[in-house]
Amino acid sequence: MYVIQTKGEGFVNDMASAVEEAGIKGCVLITMADLPLITPQLLDRIIEKYGNVNKPALSVHMKLEVFTRLGIRPDTVFHKNGGFIVPCGINILDADRIRVEQEDYNFILDYEVLALNVNTQAELAVCERYLEKFRVAKNSC
Repeated sequence: MYVIQTKGEGFVNDMASAVEEAGIKGCVLITMADLPLITPQLLDRIIEKYGNVNKPALSVHMKLEVFTRLGIRPDTVFHKNGGFIVPCGINILDADRIRVEQEDYNFILDYEVLALNVNTQAELAVCERYLEKFRVAKNSC
């Protein structure tokens, strides 16, 4: 395993430093480590969408309603096209331009699993309840 130590200067700076140190060229998919329920199929859908848009970057967002449905209050909310969206922590960027702001496509999804990021005990409890709901439904079939 290869670990890159950054200076702890904030997410964007540290992410750019890690991409540079790793020597990544071309496109790079960045995802937060606190998204325990993302799947390869979901990542494939995001990558496919990126291939179909004509932008150097893509950021994944969700409608605020998804968070409300789960009883989660997100830290960051943006007003976009008459609605409210929340960044999910998955991005595709041009690694060759990692130090400059890149025009991005906002890919807005409605997947509860992307709202379930785990940073606190309360968020862990929400995630556990979500998983339990599906375990019970699966076992009752």
